Amino acid sequence: MLLIDYFPERAAKMSEALKNAAQAAGAEYIRFGEGGAERLADADVIAAASPNRIDSDLIEKATRLSGIITPGSGTDNVDIQAATDAGVLIAHGPVEENWIGMAEATVMMILAATFDLPGAISQMQTGSPKKSRMLKGKTVGLLGLGRIGLAVAERLQAFGVRLISTPSRRGSPKDVQGIEMLSFEDVLAQSDILSIHMALTPETHHIIDAAALARMKSDAVLINTARGGLVDEDALVATLNAGRLRCAAFDVFETEPLPQDHALRNAPRTILTPHCVGMTEEGGAALIKHLGDNATALLTGLQPIYVRNPEVLDTWKARRRET
Repeated sequence: MLLIDYFPERAAKMSEALKNAAQAAGAEYIRFGEGGAERLADADVIAAASPNRIDSDLIEKATRLSGIITPGSGTDNVDIQAATDAGVLIAHGPVEENWIGMAEATVMMILAATFDLPGAISQMQTGSPKKSRMLKGKTVGLLGLGRIGLAVAERLQAFGVRLISTPSRRGSPKDVQGIEMLSFEDVLAQSDILSIHMALTPETHHIIDAAALARMKSDAVLINTARGGLVDEDALVATLNAGRLRCAAFDVFETEPLPQDHALRNAPRTILTPHCVGMTEEGGAALIKHLGDNATALLTGLQPIYVRNPEVLDTWKARRRET
């Protein structure tokens, strides 16, 4: 058995968890950049994290591949369709500490934008007044009602806001009462704060484009803690420079890290963080543990707890029996 580690160098603790899991399972461990790229045909499991991608070409070369591991809930660095067509199981890690941390951080971003935290900091330094509003009584639109979106809704209810969203594929949420279901256009038009919690897919890429931004209130707040590709950044910069939107608070970008010369860095009324706002000590420890558990499961023929493409489970089990 061979596990190839395709994590970036900065993810040293996660690589250590993968190495330990491979050794405990009696499997060989090798890093992608240290010989793993030449041994794709021998790989049984590949673990990868952004910005490194597992695309259809890589999957085609890895003829023995039975499992792919990503560390968090997101799997947009994997060609899911190519993996599914090849009968390759994708194990990911939407652990509770991760999505609750993201929900709490999103509420923090909403409050920072609404109460103009950057303005308050500037007032301390320059004396210029800040422009803040209360959250109570505002309409908050949530695009996406998965684990994070629902957790954000639960936490916002204590602030006395009106919650609106669009119907999801799973139907209306049952765990959170008081969310009004409206059309996408109405959510855009009625939201004082719009918070994005969708997965990035070909269908949702640039779902917030120039037309969507034009439908929003001129003093609305736009929050994105999901994926950068959901928003057309050029259109966002143009909107902000035109004096529209009260604030754009973003933790994710189409290119990460955000280039130093990117126009968004100089756009007015922004709060920008480098894809870290929801990271916590608790979440990091849980992700590392779960990453090791996923590696152990895939290398020993056990089903991981969280599977991104469960439709291939039968095929995967059959392949495991053959090997």
